[in-house]
Amino acid sequence: MILQHVYKPILNFIYSKITYRISDRAREIILFITFFLMFYLLFAAKYLHVMSGDARDMSIMLLMGVAILFSLDREQKILKWNLVFYIPFALMGVYMLMIALFFHSIGDSYTIFILFILFACMCLAFVWGNRGDYNRMFMIVSAAYMLFYAILLVWCLAKYGIYFGEGYSMWFNTNGFAKLTCPAVACGIHLFICVEKTAWRVIFAALAGAAGCMIFFTTCKTAQIAVIMMAAACFFLLIIKGGKVLKRFICFLLVFMLAFGACFGFLHYVTPVISGDPVESHVVVFKTSSSNPNPVDENSPYKIYEREMIEKVQSNPTLAKLDKIGTGRIHLWAMYLNRINMTGNVKTLRRVGAHNQYVEFTYKAGLPVGAAWLFILVAMFIMIVIGLVKRKGDWIYFVMLNYPTFFWFSLLETGVFPMERGFILIYYLSLLPLLIRQAQAKDTIEKTIEETTEENKSMVEEM
Repeated sequence: MILQHVYKPILNFIYSKITYRISDRAREIILFITFFLMFYLLFAAKYLHVMSGDARDMSIMLLMGVAILFSLDREQKILKWNLVFYIPFALMGVYMLMIALFFHSIGDSYTIFILFILFACMCLAFVWGNRGDYNRMFMIVSAAYMLFYAILLVWCLAKYGIYFGEGYSMWFNTNGFAKLTCPAVACGIHLFICVEKTAWRVIFAALAGAAGCMIFFTTCKTAQIAVIMMAAACFFLLIIKGGKVLKRFICFLLVFMLAFGACFGFLHYVTPVISGDPVESHVVVFKTSSSNPNPVDENSPYKIYEREMIEKVQSNPTLAKLDKIGTGRIHLWAMYLNRINMTGNVKTLRRVGAHNQYVEFTYKAGLPVGAAWLFILVAMFIMIVIGLVKRKGDWIYFVMLNYPTFFWFSLLETGVFPMERGFILIYYLSLLPLLIRQAQAKDTIEKTIEETTEENKSMVEEM
C-alpha cells in the first residue's frame, strides 16, 4: 500500500513531461510491440538459446517498465487494494525477500522474480487500476500473443512434420510446445468474442483452430483438457454476450474446424515435402541425444529416498492408482512435501522441479509462500464466477479463458517463473484487475472525467 505513494509522484512527473504528449494510438502500438517482444524473448531464450536466463529476466523487467510508462494516460490517484488478492500476493514477494536476505538463497531466478511481484506487477496494476479499461490491455496482450503464435505456427508448419501421430516442433518437447500453443487458443477465442469486425473474427478463430490442431498432435493430455474447457467457456461466454449466440458459435466452430483440418492436411502432406521429411532422422538424433551415457547410481541418496517414497505411496491402493495415472507425480510430490518447512530448502531434489508450482514454491521458499499462491488460484476461480454473474466487464473473459491453461499446467507440469513461460506471464497479467478494488477504480475514473469536464468548461468561460 505504501508503494502507491512512491509510484504516484514519479509516474505523474513522467506523465506531465513525456507521456501526455504521445497519442493514445501511438501508446497502444508501443504496448503491442512491448508485449510481443516479451513473448518472443521468453520463447527465444528457452528454445533458441539467444540469451542467458539472467539476460532474459532483466529484459522482461525492462519491458515491464516500458509497459508501465506507456500505459499512463492520466494523472495517477491513490487507490485501494483488493485485500483478498493483495495480501497473499504481497506476502509471497515479501516472504521470499526475507528468506533470501536472512536465511538462504532461494535460486538464481528468484531475485528478479521477487522484484517482478513487488514492483513490476504492483505498479502495472496501479496504473491500469487508475485507467480501469482492463479489457483494452487484454485486447492488446491477446493480439500480441496471436502475432507471436502466427509466426511460430508458420515456422513449425514449414519445418516439421508428423511422426507416429505427434506434431514435432524444433525442440521435440510436446508438452513444451503445448504450453506455447494453449494461450493461442485462449487469446484467439477472447479476440473472437470481443472484436467487432467479421474479418478479424475469422482470422482469430482460424488461428485458434490451427492451435487446437497442433495441441491434438502433441498428445499432451493436460493441454487437451484445457482446450476442451476453453471451448465450453467460449459457448458460455457467447450466451452471456447475447445476440445471435447459436449463429456466432456455429460460425466459430466452422472456422475453427476448417483451420484444424487445413493445419492437419498441411502437416500430414505438405510439410514433409517442404522439409524433405527429416522426421525419422530427427527422432533418431533426439533419442540418441536424450539418452544418458552415464549410468544412474541406484545407491545414491536421491535414489534411496525415491524408493522409500514409492514404497509408501504403493502401500496405499488409492495413491498407488493415482501415481500410475499421473506417471509418478504422486510419489514425486510426496518426496518434496515430506521435506517442507517454514523457510524452504537450499538444495533442489530434481533439476526439472516438482511438476507442481505450489509444491515447488513450498519446498523452495517455505510453507507460507506455497499456501498463499494456492489460495490465489482458488480465489481467482471464485472471482471469475462472481465477475461473470455481476457482468464486471469483458476483461473477465480473458481471465476466464486463460485460467484453465495455468490451472492444469501449474498443477501437473514444469515452469514456475513469469519470466520463463508465456502462459505464466499471462496468468500474472490476469491477476492485475483483481489486485485493485473495482468499485473504487471506477469511481476514480468517473471523478477524473468530471474534473476534466469542469476544467474544459472553465477554459471555455475564460475564452
